Formats: sequence, structure tokens, C-alpha cells
Amino acid sequence: MNALIIAVGAGRDGTTTLTRLINDIFHYNDHPETALHQRDHALLYNELAKLLETGNAVHRDNMLKAISRWQPGEAIVGNGYAHCLPSIHDVHGSGTKLVHLMRAKDPWLRSFIENIETFPRSHGNYSDHSSPKIERVAAFHYGEMTREEWNALSLEDKASWYYDATHSLAEKHAALFDDVLVIKTEALSSDKTISNLTAFIDASWKPPDVTRRLNASLLNYADLPLEQRVVVNRFYQEFDHTRAATHPCEGEAYFAGRVLDGFMNRKTYEHSAVSRDEIEAYERVLSARLTQIRELLSRSED
Repeated sequence: MNALIIAVGAGRDGTTTLTRLINDIFHYNDHPETALHQRDHALLYNELAKLLETGNAVHRDNMLKAISRWQPGEAIVGNGYAHCLPSIHDVHGSGTKLVHLMRAKDPWLRSFIENIETFPRSHGNYSDHSSPKIERVAAFHYGEMTREEWNALSLEDKASWYYDATHSLAEKHAALFDDVLVIKTEALSSDKTISNLTAFIDASWKPPDVTRRLNASLLNYADLPLEQRVVVNRFYQEFDHTRAATHPCEGEAYFAGRVLDGFMNRKTYEHSAVSRDEIEAYERVLSARLTQIRELLSRSED
């Protein structure tokens, strides 16, 4: 499989779960590349908003530069890409495989509004945050109304517009690509969807015997300060509660991965940084655990 895969949703529709599913499929079929969640999505949102507001071509150049770093064989999964599909096509061509992920509107709307209220800095033009980190495109960017008219809308009306615009653009721009797969969020973890997704990626591959259901929104953020909500969400956003309970080794591997990531990226992480002292202490813990495991195996009869 040497095509670039782009999977687009509107957020709150299972893009994190889809990322893990694609990685499961990749690993099961010995594919060396990776599925990446929300790669460059903040940059693309912000640059697209600036491009539509100013018409300055430098913002399109910045988008194309980021998109050109994506490699055939990878999968890029997340929300916001539906608004950038023509630029993705310009860089990577019609051979790109497009996955359109879509959740039923009413439950999506409730979840998206809750997400805006929980993480207002990530939803510029939708939340009331004075200095958002991400400026999401809105109806006034497309000339459908003035900024003043947009600001006068209720949050529900703004979110409803975003849902409709995202999926309308995904459907419209699907014609740019040779291979398109539509997945309903409600069936995302079904055997049939996993089988169809595997065949879509590569007809010669076999589907893994795995299900995924990731949802960091199950956590209770209400009592956390705003900055802690972001930290907790980023830490747990790829954690599969069910698989950790039924496959404990996989849960252990998840947290071990967070420790290693926190050490390797400690100078740039906005969350979960791990110091040298902490990684050395963790090494001692692992050494002791390895000794325990060897003792258990030596006493085991099976």
C-alpha cells in the first residue's frame, strides 16, 4: 500500500478510534508506516481562516508546505481536513484514498457543543475565548453571512452550520479522488467496517481481529481547571478503556508509551513531560518488574 490515506470527520465522531483501527490494520499486515491523528490540523485551520479572511497567498503556501510533508503510505486522520481537500489533491493527486467519517447529527451536536464548552481555546469563532489557539472556519469565511451576523447566532446554530458545511464539502470534494469510503461512526468498530476498511486500504490485506472504542470524553472534566482539562484529554485521548480491561498488557503498554514519549519530548510537550530522574526511577521499576515476571514464568506449569 503506497497511497496516502486522508480520513476526514467533523470532530466528536470517532477520528481517534479510526486512527487506532488503521494502525491495527497496518501492524497486522506488516505495513511500516503510521496513521497519525490531527497532524497539522491547527496549522491548517489557522492558515485557512487567514487565507479566507485576507486572500494573502502566503497562507495557502503555508498549508501546501505542511501537506507536502505527508508521505504516501501514511494515513492522516482528523477533523478540518474536509475544508482543505482541494489543497491536499493539489499536492498528492487523485490517487489519495479518502475516508469520510460521519456521525448522526443530533448526538454529534450535543457532543461537539460540550467539547466547545470544555475546550474553548480550541474553538475560535465558536467559543467566547478571547485568545483561541485554533481559529475554526465559519460561515462568514465563505461569504454566507457577515461576521456580525455569525456572532449573533446561538452556539447550537454555529455548530449545526459546521456539521453541515464539513460533510457537504467532504461529499463535494470526494469527486477529486479515485477511491472513497464512507463510514458511519455508529458502525465504526463492527467486524464489517473493519473488513471493509482493510480491503479499502489494500485489497490483498487481511483484517485484524480487533475492536476499538476510544472516548476520552467519558472522563469527567467538570471539576478540572481549564488548563488541566487539556492535559488530561491529551493524555487519555487514545486510551481504549475496554481493551485495557480485557487485555491488561495492552493497558500497561499504553502508559509505558506515555512515559517514554514524555521523556523524549520533555522540552516541547505541553503535557506529561518526564524528567531524567523520573525516567531513571522508571527504569528501576521496570527492572524489578522484569525480575518478578521471570520468577512467575519459572514457577508456571503452562
